[in-house]
Amino acid sequence: VSEALGGARWSVFLPGRAAGQFEPQGAGSGRDPWDTTDPAWVTHVAEAFSPDLQVVQTPGGAETQIAFPLTSGDRTHAVAVATVRGSVAEPESWLDVLRPVGQQAGLALANAEEHAVVQRRLAELTALQSIVRHIAGRLEVDAVLREVTHQLNANLGFPVVQVYMLVGDLLERILAGTVDPR
Repeated sequence: VSEALGGARWSVFLPGRAAGQFEPQGAGSGRDPWDTTDPAWVTHVAEAFSPDLQVVQTPGGAETQIAFPLTSGDRTHAVAVATVRGSVAEPESWLDVLRPVGQQAGLALANAEEHAVVQRRLAELTALQSIVRHIAGRLEVDAVLREVTHQLNANLGFPVVQVYMLVGDLLERILAGTVDPR
């Protein structure tokens, strides 16, 4: 699209902190995109779900700006603005071409957001599953060790039973059982 428009500069506007406002997120030209783009116009394009075009006068001459929303469903994810020096041949055709481009880009953004959510949930579930496995394994080990200590203590008469586990390079006492002197 940029080549067909004769080397257009691009700006992208994402939803801002205030509801219903879109803020610049970077410009292809290295200058502030608000220099030639009216914030109300960008918001209008976002809300109308429709590409639009405006011609603005700058110190360097006339520039044509074509804005189109990146949408999926009833949501505008961003607004892309292409700025071209001078006028654009057949501007209405460009608006017709950029509508599906914005819908496809919006769909890709929606899919990327959903993928990120699924990945985050998967990571959370994997961590939770690991914790549950660790706890379940620990409970099984504790139950077995308690039963061994009880059998050695109560049924075989060993007065003191202690269980040690190797933790790193050290032995650590994890369980102790004694016979009731009564």
